[in-house]
Amino acid sequence: MIYILGALLGGFALLVWLGRKANAGKLKPGPWIRQGGTINALLALMTLISGGMSVFRGQWIIGGALILLALAFLGGTRFRYEGDKSPQPARTDMTRAGAFKVLGLSEGADRKTILSTYRRLMKDAHPDLGGTKEKAAALNAARDILLKS
Repeated sequence: MIYILGALLGGFALLVWLGRKANAGKLKPGPWIRQGGTINALLALMTLISGGMSVFRGQWIIGGALILLALAFLGGTRFRYEGDKSPQPARTDMTRAGAFKVLGLSEGADRKTILSTYRRLMKDAHPDLGGTKEKAAALNAARDILLKS
């Protein structure tokens, strides 16, 4: 029983340490810090190890209960595949006039105006902010065409 408590307290100490480092800005912010799925997976792993140790020591009931609890933790964890995150190539069928039309600018706009308009429009069109991938791709292609020529 002392091993189970030690494993759980050690895991809890690890999570507290990670949380403090993340809040202090000493860890790179990433989805593994912000998502509860990681915490569920760590708790499941710790509980599974504790259950296995209990079964190995002959404490079948406690070990079985801990293994079932570990499965419950894993049942609450969502592992999802986000798909290919590689950047999409710019559309090559867009003309320079079409790029100005997508950004809503007149022909001959300067670089600063193109960038500021692109940023303003992208705030609404970005998929992470409620926009669509198609609109964001069109804005990216228009920006690339106008700035690279």
